[in-house]
Amino acid sequence: MRADMARAHLALADISERLSRIEEMRKHADAGLSIRRELVSADPDNVELLEALSIGLVRRGDVEGHTKDLVAQQRLYQEALGIDQRLVRQNPDVVRYRDNLTWSYERLGALARRQQRFDDARCLHEQQVASARSLIDAEPGNPLRSYALFSAYSSLGE
Repeated sequence: MRADMARAHLALADISERLSRIEEMRKHADAGLSIRRELVSADPDNVELLEALSIGLVRRGDVEGHTKDLVAQQRLYQEALGIDQRLVRQNPDVVRYRDNLTWSYERLGALARRQQRFDDARCLHEQQVASARSLIDAEPGNPLRSYALFSAYSSLGE
């Protein structure tokens, strides 16, 4: 029930973003993230809850992107990356976790470019490429995996 409530808040945050209601977006993203943190606190080894928390952190980080608080955005994206790395380390055969990790590297690399931390950006995008390659190896015929690799090389080239 609480997980559904968190999902509902994040859906409302998405709607608020489309309507350019950033304060409403923040309110719903905060509520969804708070619930997800409580759920993980009660069951810290539950991989579904951890994955949901990572997604909640990303959505909350997106709010900070709208408000131009890049330091807060980086902190939230970095926390999501840590969770994604942990999930991949503990479950290396779950492609979805590797996909989440790939996009975490992309977000942090793009943010580093915005902050003009170009060496960090290059390093993060190189990790994005390596992660995207592992997706191709896992699912060679999946066009979404090809897109992830294309996006990774595009990011590296920027």
